[in-house]
Amino acid sequence: MEKEQDTKHLKEKKPFNLKEKSLDFSKGAAIGVACLIPGVSGGTIAVLLKIYQKIINSVNNIYKHFGKAFMSLLPIVLGIIIAIVLLTNPIKWAFEKLPLPLICLFVGLIVGGMPELLPFVKRKLNVSGSVSFILACALIVGLCFVPSIGDVDISSVTLGSFVFIFFMGILAASALVVPGISGSMMMLVFGFYYPLLSIVSNLMKFNSGFGYDVTILLIFVFGLIVGFLVISKLMGFLLKKYKYQTYMGIIGFIVGSLFALFYQFNPNSISPLEIFTDVMPQGGQIALAIVMGVIGLVASFGIVYLSNKKVQKEAVVKNEIR
Repeated sequence: MEKEQDTKHLKEKKPFNLKEKSLDFSKGAAIGVACLIPGVSGGTIAVLLKIYQKIINSVNNIYKHFGKAFMSLLPIVLGIIIAIVLLTNPIKWAFEKLPLPLICLFVGLIVGGMPELLPFVKRKLNVSGSVSFILACALIVGLCFVPSIGDVDISSVTLGSFVFIFFMGILAASALVVPGISGSMMMLVFGFYYPLLSIVSNLMKFNSGFGYDVTILLIFVFGLIVGFLVISKLMGFLLKKYKYQTYMGIIGFIVGSLFALFYQFNPNSISPLEIFTDVMPQGGQIALAIVMGVIGLVASFGIVYLSNKKVQKEAVVKNEIR
């Protein structure tokens, strides 16, 4: 019965719904923005915006229902890609110049969506659930204190550099699939975060190294796809066999990521930084941070409300048909 429930959105014959696809696209864009910021997990945003299960189920059934799974994932993936391409430089600037308001925006998004996770763990707390929560939370907090090895040099074409870039793609996939794991933070630790941002920025300028930058990006994307497929399979298995423990772990990852968000203020290394910059007065930055936090809360509530409304509407239609 549960397996049937997992694949029902792929088996049902539904007409093209522009509103639904637009909503999925906007959620994908939010995931893409999250992937750009160290300490923020795209997977966390996917869970809180109630699209995580849809992604996992579509990937796990990509071979059985390729056409429908592909169309289900397409608006989400397009949202992620377009957000990353268009917002890499603005997000980089905001993270360097106004880190506190930007971080508060994502704190608002995360906190606003957390109540949606409670139904998944609404049962008596047990040892396995507690252990899952504690280990997941400790892992995220512990990653904050892992020192960076410094930016790696990928300017030369070697087999070693290509293998490293492929591995970084797999690592980045964890941010999309495992809630609470920040791929950006992991790439900072391995020194690949800023080289990758530079490659994306250079591609948009069409300079003399365009061909090499495209090659690097393609290798990274290939690793991302491989990692995404493999880790999605693993998460799909865990959600089916150990749903309660998995969601307790997801909540632990998310709680730990709130600490990571405020710890990862320094965009150049894994260490704390003064939260205020000289772009504007401190009072202005605090006020802006509060506003951005409220915007994050409202946006999270709004998207979740629209998702719930869509589910309720579909349930009503099915009951009327019966």
